[in-house]
Amino acid sequence: MVWRRTGEIMGSTAASELVFFIVSIMVASVVAGALTAVVVDISNGIRERSGSISNTLGTSVVILNDPKSMPYDNITGVLTVYIRNTGKTPLHVNSTLFHIQGHNLSLDISSNRFNVSFVPENARDWVPDVVAIFKLHTGPVLSPGEDYSLIVWLEYGASASISFRV
Repeated sequence: MVWRRTGEIMGSTAASELVFFIVSIMVASVVAGALTAVVVDISNGIRERSGSISNTLGTSVVILNDPKSMPYDNITGVLTVYIRNTGKTPLHVNSTLFHIQGHNLSLDISSNRFNVSFVPENARDWVPDVVAIFKLHTGPVLSPGEDYSLIVWLEYGASASISFRV
């Protein structure tokens, strides 16, 4: 009888250890799956953020106008601004915002108060090294001989400014 009892005890111990082993393998699989999902989410977030940072760092513009003599038509109220894309990222004209300080005049594409063309003339997009010529319809608010400041904001945080006289 002693053998039988010991055998029964050993048999039930082995069965319970096998159940615990199977359960621990299942729990480990669930934890590994959850950790894999977290790592994939983090790597996707890093990839998206690095693309955004790359665009921000690769975006720059420069205003080419002579600050002592900005082209301005007193009759039509059109100020001409030449802006070169000096970065590595193509820019979109419809994301450009102008602000002329001294008159708090804000112009964006939705206001229909500016036209744009490109140099070279065959350029269709504002890609690197292309100059955009903006004709800003300011109205007859700028006076000859007065000082003004123009700030241009573009996508990805790029901006440029110039203090000028018309």
